[in-house]
Formats: sequence, C-alpha cells, structure tokens
Amino acid sequence: MKPMRAFGDWGLLHCGLRITTSLPEARALIDEYQDERLQKARAEASGESLVMGLWRYFFQNPLHFVMTLLAIAFVVAITLVPFFGL
Repeated sequence: MKPMRAFGDWGLLHCGLRITTSLPEARALIDEYQDERLQKARAEASGESLVMGLWRYFFQNPLHFVMTLLAIAFVVAITLVPFFGL
C-alpha cells in the first residue's frame, strides 16, 4: 500500500478556514466583545491604586509577597556587586 501524497511542491497540506460571515458582521462581533471586556476591566480596577493593590496582595498572600521581594533584592544585589565591589 502506497502512502498518500500531500498536495504542494514540498509535500505540505494546504489547510485553511472557510469564512462564513461577512466582514461587517465579524467587525460587529469583535467590537461587542471588546466593549464587554473594557467594561469588565474598568469594573475590576475601579479606583484601586498600585499601593492599595500591593497592600491587598500582601494580606492575601504574605509569604509569596515577602519571597518575591527577597528575590528582587537578590537579583538587584548580584547585579550591582560588580559595579560597587562590595
């Protein structure tokens, strides 16, 4: 039994999606989705500053927060040691 030969010069299959909707319909669906996503993002971030977000994160997961700060301090330290000769 011979193996099936694929189409194309290099033996690659030509695959694709068939578009069944028109461009205006697709644009309307994308715009609707983006509007919903924007409203959801604004509702989640309503009035929360960076400091308040970090403060809330610290109380939700203090061990992870402290370990992250230690990792950042370690990376900064090993980066600056060659320049200051400490």
